[in-house]
Amino acid sequence: MKQSRKLKQQQAVLDKAETYEQWRAAAKDYDDMSGATLWRRRDHTRLYDYIQIRKRLENLRNLRTKKDDHGLLFALNEGVHGNMGGMGNTDLYTQSLLGTKHLIEDYCTEIADAVRHLAALDQDVISFEEKYDFFHRASLCFGRSALMLSGGGSLGHFHLGVIKALMEHDLVPHVLSGSSAGSMVSAIYGTRSRAEMEDYVDVDSLVAEFSAEAGELKRMRKGSVNYSTEEVRAALERLIPNLTFQEAYDRTGCYINISVAPAELHQTSRLLNAITAPNVLVRDAVLASCAVPGVFPPVALHAKDASGKVRDYLPGRRWIDGSLSEDFPIKRLSRLYGVNHYIGSMINPILYFSNEHEPGERPDMRARFRQWNFRNISSSLRYANKLAQKYGGNSPRLKLFTNTATAVFSQDYRVDIAVYPNFEQFELRKLIQPIAGEKLLEIFQQGERAAWRRMGMIENCTKISRTLDEVLLATDNRAVKGRPHRPTLNGHLLRAASNDGT
Repeated sequence: MKQSRKLKQQQAVLDKAETYEQWRAAAKDYDDMSGATLWRRRDHTRLYDYIQIRKRLENLRNLRTKKDDHGLLFALNEGVHGNMGGMGNTDLYTQSLLGTKHLIEDYCTEIADAVRHLAALDQDVISFEEKYDFFHRASLCFGRSALMLSGGGSLGHFHLGVIKALMEHDLVPHVLSGSSAGSMVSAIYGTRSRAEMEDYVDVDSLVAEFSAEAGELKRMRKGSVNYSTEEVRAALERLIPNLTFQEAYDRTGCYINISVAPAELHQTSRLLNAITAPNVLVRDAVLASCAVPGVFPPVALHAKDASGKVRDYLPGRRWIDGSLSEDFPIKRLSRLYGVNHYIGSMINPILYFSNEHEPGERPDMRARFRQWNFRNISSSLRYANKLAQKYGGNSPRLKLFTNTATAVFSQDYRVDIAVYPNFEQFELRKLIQPIAGEKLLEIFQQGERAAWRRMGMIENCTKISRTLDEVLLATDNRAVKGRPHRPTLNGHLLRAASNDGT
């Protein structure tokens, strides 16, 4: 009982932390009190094959100590993947606030160090071609991470807090997707340089920005239930430069991916990016992805032609809120970029009803009741949609409505690392209404704290893929010396994907 009270008091200290350094110091004290620090030091647990990981770690260390570089390359060729011996088990990250077993962290660090060591070797030791081939194969086998930002109305400022926290530790993946509110944040990040983004998320700048946003939204809604497309477009012009997806990538090296849903029946959703829609204007894609039916009218997309003139893109087609059909475009990101590890910033209110919000925690009775209701509604909608598609021949609006509603309730939100807000603190029915600037700042700060709780997991689980991307960028530069444009994350993979109709 005394231990429980101490942990509750320490949790209050964690909740009041204003910087990551303060939070980390408080988290270390919490881990010391809970026994998690001791748990991390011990290899043993049933959750992974610690004997295999320890053996492989010692072998890699010995090979580097003996300077057996060919032996090291052979050992790495045996397999570099994120779930070696079950070390990718998410339950391994539920014991400690700061990370997982030291053995797993040491193993990931050793792999990353070994890759950098091989990359730095003189060509007389291991040829450039042999290293280049290994790095590409290892990258294909290991994959890479993507950060996905869900829809969620005014809670979109939570995403900004997540982005800032990850930026401060160089942990924002090169592949970023967003729908609805998430599309706006992904575009803000993916069209700015690092210095510009740091200025944007500075607290003093944000206070002024959030006050301006709150005022704009109030003016737009005054005397009207709906927002005007032109008013929203004008607001976006202040936040997002007039760039195409390709221009944004050339400027930042970040692949922005924005989900849009069709406004018509019998059409499919699209994932817009520098591969599938290089000439489409990012600003238009964001506007379309934020077009909530009944609040915003559907949006037409525009693109720049060869002369730089703006023209209609897919004339006659209109697009709406991307979160209605594909909030998290997991399969498409996998196909386009070789992504196999997903970090989700999850603010869509539907998650409050469908999911357990903190992985590893058991849901209480209220959460179980919400999940039970959600499953019943989802099942009923699927049945209603079948009937509407079969018998609603003269009612295209009914067909579109049931089809969209079914898609919303049937989406897959399972990710490897989930970053959640505390939904209990928000009035979900007010998510599309103007929110005061100070409340927006509070939502932003909650995003930061939520990311801090996942920082150890994100840093460790992405360490190897980040290192592989780092050395691949250097080897791509050397392999295609003189190429005028920025090298891709994985040249051959993305060139193949550029023919994809996603």
